[in-house]
Parts: sequence; C-alpha cells; structure tokens
Amino acid sequence: MRYTVEVGSPGVNAERRLSDICEFVLGRGFLPPPVDLLDRVKDLQAAGLLTYGAWLGVRHDGADDRFKIYAEVPTAAGSAVEDWINQVLGAPLRLPGPPPRIEMIGLDAGTGELEVYYASTDMLRTGVSMALNRAGLSGTPASILSVIDGMTSVSAGARLPGRDVGFSYGLSQGTHEVAFTLYLVAQKLFGDDQSCTEWLAGRLPGHGDLMQILPATPPGITHHGLVGLTVAPGAARPLLSTGVAAPCMG
Repeated sequence: MRYTVEVGSPGVNAERRLSDICEFVLGRGFLPPPVDLLDRVKDLQAAGLLTYGAWLGVRHDGADDRFKIYAEVPTAAGSAVEDWINQVLGAPLRLPGPPPRIEMIGLDAGTGELEVYYASTDMLRTGVSMALNRAGLSGTPASILSVIDGMTSVSAGARLPGRDVGFSYGLSQGTHEVAFTLYLVAQKLFGDDQSCTEWLAGRLPGHGDLMQILPATPPGITHHGLVGLTVAPGAARPLLSTGVAAPCMG
C-alpha cells in the first residue's frame, strides 16, 4: 500500500518542507537520503520560489515500512537539474515538440535511489521511443505503445490520449539500471471513476479492494489521477499503476 501526504498545512513554509520531512523520517528510526543527494536537492530548491516544497510518500509491505520524499524543483533550477541528470544518464534528453520540464525529484529514504519526474505537453509517440532510448530501453517502445492503444477507442497509432503527459526515470545507484515510467491522465483515458474501475478490474491487483473501501462516487466524477506504465530491465511487459485521491468524507 502506498500513499502520499502533506507534512503540515498545505502551502505553508514550503522552503522548510524537505528538512521537516527528513526530521520526521529520522524520528521514526529510518535514515534520510544520503547527505550528498540532499545537499544537491536543497541547492536546487534555493534557486527559486517553491509552491509545496516536498511531499512524503509512505509505503507499507507487510511488516516493512518505507519512505520516499518527493522534492519540488523550481522553474529557475531547470537547467541545473538537467545538467545533473545528463551526467547521471550519460545522454541529454532530446524530444520533438515542446521541451519537457523536470517538476520533481523522488528520494528514497536510506538509499541512494532517486527518481526524476518530467511534465510534458503534446508528447508524440516518437517522443516515447526517444525517451526510452535515453534510459537504454530501446527494445521496449512497441510494448508500452501497444498497451496505450488498448486503453482507449482511439485508433491504434494515433497521438497519445490527452495533451498533458508525464514520465520519470528511476535511477538505482547500486545496479546503474534505469526504469522508465510514462504517466497518462486517467480522466483523459477513461472518463470517470466508474470507467476507470471497469478497465482496471482484473488488470491491477488490489485496486478492487481499494475501491470497495472508498465511498462510491456518482457518474461523471473522477478521483483517479495518473495511470503509470513502467518499463524496466528484465520486465516482460509494462507494469501498471494508478493513483486515487480519496473522496471527501467530511
């Protein structure tokens, strides 16, 4: 089970959020991310104005708890963070159309693993292939595009559904392997929660259990946010994920 939360009141003391979350994690007996990574991210955040600063991701797996910190990247730090990621991946990101922007960096507590999140507008299908090639996953574009074609009634080979697209590179310090995730807006794919649930049923283990816990929503309402398709070395097919915002119960 995974969820993401604010630590404190939304929009308050955004510049302190990263440090506050590290103290929270440390207070629960977990090591924060390595100091060199934290210092680099703090320097990036100091380059511009922040909206939320950082969020805390919590993950439960049986008796195991893990934390992931999602740190905001201000617009002014865009070129600096791109230079850093170019060094890590060994190649610059060149895509057709409007250039994507790094919005956020995910840091796993206690490890050197990080994930870099991009936002893109009007991304082309060829752009998906080029983004995968940058991660050394040149043999996988067909599989991820074929899954997308099976999600909607849009003709196979057409543009990606929706203008707003996100993607990320997950970087492992130990293995130097890179995982790539493409994020599509659930509402653009399926419409409302009912249509999302119908398509995801049987495809995403645990999703049905989650939807039974949350209050039922009327037709036309969407609490599903993003649908992710992850491609990683050794994976036979893309891994499916989705985020769901809990309906207000007050």
